[in-house]
Amino acid sequence: MDWVKIEYSEHLIFRLRVREIPHDLPERVLEGADEYFYDTETALFIAVKDFIISGESRTFAIAFIRSIDTIKLVTIHPLKHNQKINRINSKRWLKIKMTI
Repeated sequence: MDWVKIEYSEHLIFRLRVREIPHDLPERVLEGADEYFYDTETALFIAVKDFIISGESRTFAIAFIRSIDTIKLVTIHPLKHNQKINRINSKRWLKIKMTI
């Protein structure tokens, strides 16, 4: 990822502050994602990764836009139980292979 510029949207910065999520977590989700998806409703890419935060296992999703030399992280949110499965089953999220 050395050649790709990572940008945080104002919305993402706001969400990090409101949800008290560590500032580096979005990049950690992006770089180490367990799965990548394309969101057919928002036309954004999604990276999903499990983390242990404050002793609790949580699944985080990062929505992002990718261009040739820039990745703009749009938002982050912890997924609720079955939220990922519901979005896959409804075909809102299409699983993709991606190299960051």
